[in-house]
This record gives sequence, C-alpha cells and structure tokens, in this order.
Amino acid sequence: MSQSQSQPHPPTLDHSANVYLAITHNPSHALSGPLPVHLASREVALEHVGQVGALKDVQLYEMPRVEWDALGEEGRKEVMGKIKGMEGVTAVEEQVLRQRVKRDEL
Repeated sequence: MSQSQSQPHPPTLDHSANVYLAITHNPSHALSGPLPVHLASREVALEHVGQVGALKDVQLYEMPRVEWDALGEEGRKEVMGKIKGMEGVTAVEEQVLRQRVKRDEL
C-alpha cells in the first residue's frame, strides 16, 4: 500500500501566523471541531487542525498568533489551564518550531 493511501498528508503549519497546541485526551472523550475556551474577560476559539501523526489521542489545535500574543502571559496561562481542566483532557502542550540540527556525516 502506498503512503498516500495509508495516511493522509499532514497539514501545512504556519508557525509565523498561528500558535499550535497539542491536546492529549482520553480515548473515550474524543475531540474534534472548534474548541471554545471561556476566559474571565472573553471567549477564544481554537480551530481543529487534525490528529498528531498516528497518535489517536492527541489532537492539534491552532489560534492566530496575533490573538495568542494579545492574551498576554496571564491570558495564555488561563487558556492552557482551562483546556487542561476540560473533561477527558490529560495534557496540553504548546508546539514550538525548532530548527533541526544536521548530524555530521561519518
């Protein structure tokens, strides 16, 4: 079976325009679609990007970087805390783009 038939191509991520959160959940509490987060000052919505690789219990969500930055440090902590407190969610991690290091060839 070819790669294209076995798995869909991963989405193209734009780390300069968006912030990505990997949300791990219990398999019995599947996540999909927009994820509203109610903050003390307002509501923000994270858009569902898709499953993280072959990990069925990890979903990737995005928020425009402009909105994320406008929340400030306390607002971002509040968003992360609210998501972690959602039923079935076991972990939340901001995905940070890292430059890959090329290994020296022997």
